[in-house]
Amino acid sequence: MSINHLGSTFNSKTWTLLVVASLLGACQTTGSTPLSLDEAKKVTASFKGGFVPPPRTITDITGILEQQKRKDLETLGQMRVVADEEPPVAGNNAELAMFHYKRGEKADHLGRQNQALADYQKAAELFELSNNDEFAAYALEAAAYLTSYLGNYSGAIKGIRKAIKLTRTDWQDDIVSLRYVLAGMAAEAGDFALAEQELKRARPLLNEVRSWDDMTRRGLTIIETLRSTARAMVLANRGKLDEAEALMRGAVKRWKPFKDSAGRNTDSKLSGQTYVWYLRHLALVLIAQERYVEAEVIAREGLLLMLSDYGRYSSYVASALNLLTKTLLEQGRYEEAEQLAEVTIHIYEEVGVKPESWAFNDARAGMADILVAQGKWEEALEIYTQIEHDLATDLPTFEKFFSSNLNWVFAHFNTGNIEAAATIAENIYERNKSLLGEEHYVTAEALGLLAATQVVTKDEKAALSNFRDSVPILVSRSRQSHGERDTKAFSRQRLGLILESYINLLSKIRGTSLEREAGFDVIAEAFRIADLSRGRSVQSALNASSARATIKDPELANLARREQDAQKQVSVLYGHLANLIRSEPSLSNASATKDIQTRIDDLRSAREALMEEIEGRFPDYAELINPKPPTIELVQSTLAHGEALIATYVGADRTYVWAIPHAGEVAFSSVNLGREDVEDSVAELRAALNPDAERLGDIPEFDLVEAYSLYEKLLKPVEAGWKRAKNLLVVAHGPLGYLPLSLLPTQPTSLAAEKGLLFDNYRDVPWLVRTHAVTMLPSVASLLALRRLPAGKATRRAFVGFGDPWFNKQQAAEAKSDTAKT
Repeated sequence: MSINHLGSTFNSKTWTLLVVASLLGACQTTGSTPLSLDEAKKVTASFKGGFVPPPRTITDITGILEQQKRKDLETLGQMRVVADEEPPVAGNNAELAMFHYKRGEKADHLGRQNQALADYQKAAELFELSNNDEFAAYALEAAAYLTSYLGNYSGAIKGIRKAIKLTRTDWQDDIVSLRYVLAGMAAEAGDFALAEQELKRARPLLNEVRSWDDMTRRGLTIIETLRSTARAMVLANRGKLDEAEALMRGAVKRWKPFKDSAGRNTDSKLSGQTYVWYLRHLALVLIAQERYVEAEVIAREGLLLMLSDYGRYSSYVASALNLLTKTLLEQGRYEEAEQLAEVTIHIYEEVGVKPESWAFNDARAGMADILVAQGKWEEALEIYTQIEHDLATDLPTFEKFFSSNLNWVFAHFNTGNIEAAATIAENIYERNKSLLGEEHYVTAEALGLLAATQVVTKDEKAALSNFRDSVPILVSRSRQSHGERDTKAFSRQRLGLILESYINLLSKIRGTSLEREAGFDVIAEAFRIADLSRGRSVQSALNASSARATIKDPELANLARREQDAQKQVSVLYGHLANLIRSEPSLSNASATKDIQTRIDDLRSAREALMEEIEGRFPDYAELINPKPPTIELVQSTLAHGEALIATYVGADRTYVWAIPHAGEVAFSSVNLGREDVEDSVAELRAALNPDAERLGDIPEFDLVEAYSLYEKLLKPVEAGWKRAKNLLVVAHGPLGYLPLSLLPTQPTSLAAEKGLLFDNYRDVPWLVRTHAVTMLPSVASLLALRRLPAGKATRRAFVGFGDPWFNKQQAAEAKSDTAKT
């Protein structure tokens, strides 16, 4: 049985410590019993049941980071001395190999991945020359982890294969561990055939190791954990997230005793890094399932452990910070995410990474993306430009990781740099089309952004064609991507711009020859797109709730679960394929990429067959989970007599209004009133509705002039579509959702002086509510979904209640006292 005398390296994207810990701890006896999949599922349930929400802010994290700033600078200096040390002039190959390995460890700790990789590769070469194959294998393994981290999966797989070849055939515990490492790396590379092959080849070796008399419980548990984690990575990258989660939770539980044992010495620190690696991949599985708060709890635990073991100035801490930042981004907590991104950049600056370092530029790109999410376009562009400048001498790295960032296009667009935005968008589109195909989500996204620039440059025919090609893919339920290197927050923001630009184009070409050439009603299309843009998240939640209420048939439940699983797997595979090819374009023609694409096609075919079966046997449920677009004709058929729908969409520069009666012509208006204008108007009107006043007399007057101005601009131009109705169903978009439209006066009016009672001068104001009942809706599709819900019980009776509530114990006591007196 082998003993690793070298130690190891670690980073959050790779398997680094898993084998090392098994080798260092093979003769110890503490540990836990391996879990089966069924047991792991029970572990999952126990984790969910004991969930404790994280703090509402990150002040605890930022406080710890600030405290450690000065304390850790001395340790940082010592590590930099070792990482900067020159090789000894004299010495044999074995001594030089050991020097490069140790220096590589320190460089990796400091985030200098390129230096660390070169040192590990040199160490492997020198160990081989000195006929020390087992140490050469360790160095190759360490180099492979970094190679994978930097996106070269094929190079990493090649390194692990060579390490296996150099390992003694009787060291079967080492070999089986490396086989599981190789399976995990193959899964990350998308080569599922290789991953499954390695899992199969490891099985007899594992059985052999299990039979050893001197194999400790700890050593066996570690190898079993490697096995389950490799299986989890295969499942996660195939999109089978529930099963992957169960296995990863089992791995976390199994490894926790190693992390907690023996104090905070070197061995336990290595175990701690491994534990954090497990936490990271569990968090990523949760993020893929949109369980962001649970992922945040896990990311916090990993960060605090790395801070405790390694201090602030470490690449391990920077990696843990990146994960926590991602969970905050997905929750829309941009300011807090920016705080953590600043700390990450500061760490890399202090440890002395070079400006062309991949890790440093990845951190800076993350900051730029966060700035884009907050609308800080100029600041973001400065960072993107600096990244391009610093990587001018390393174009392959720039092309792999940074040139296809669609947020860069987004920032150029919003600063008026339309030509630059169009150039980058077109380049990304052509690259993605070549590597991923025309129907991949990120290809369509680039084409949609290109179309948005063409609207501005008035190339309307090209824009219309590109929108019609891209938008159906972008709004498809089965084509959403859950890539690790992007977030849904950014994707939603970019989709909003694309759809808004499309609506703008459709309103512009209304009644023109281009509309006639297009052969469809552009206002009806704009209406459909506006509702998609307005209410995607609301409708998704509403459909899910409605669907749960509908499923009562066991056969339907089985079909629905299979269809949802297939859709989820396709979504994850789309994101995985994009990440894979972005980081390693050379795989575009390899069998791994083809395998993923084939798997996607198979799953899409299976999902289509399932949906066809569901639509044939359970049409109501099919309509809930995959509703037809909310066309004007469908809305009119849903409206009752005396009802009209008013739908609004507030864009950056214009507001669009549709008025749809139960029968008859639809009225449409495009108003020169942008989002900021509407926000200002609504804020002014709400000052009287939600005042900060101590007395009734302090409440400011409601601005009737501004209120009528809003009515005149938004509702009056489309009166023909709603005036004759009695009940108005209003879909108020953006800032209009904060203002009850029933309070808009329908005629110019001014406020007379009060004659007696407070506010009696409002009695004669011609409010809209005097003539029409107004109901607010979150989206048009929500109306359709709500009216498809099962009817309530026939025996249900109407209820109206009045009360005089008590809001605290003192009021309750006073009420009882008054009752007693009477």
